[in-house]
Amino acid sequence: GHGCIGCAEPDFWDKMTPFYAHLPGFPGFGKGSNIDKIGFWATIGVTTAFAGHTLVHLGKKFTGPGGDRASQLPPSQTDEGGTE
Repeated sequence: GHGCIGCAEPDFWDKMTPFYAHLPGFPGFGKGSNIDKIGFWATIGVTTAFAGHTLVHLGKKFTGPGGDRASQLPPSQTDEGGTE
């Protein structure tokens, strides 16, 4: 549910509906701002932030705290039977 919308007020259903109508504009973000544009750009910003965080996290996971994972790999075998 949601909070009280005042349906017991006199003439509520005639004067105060529709309460769930789409707002054509949203004041405070410049003249002619559209709530759909604001939502679109907010979604793009959040998606970009998540993608950036994921890339940084995967980069740190791959390189580890030392910065290079090659030092953590086992030594490779040479043709002569020794290790490099």
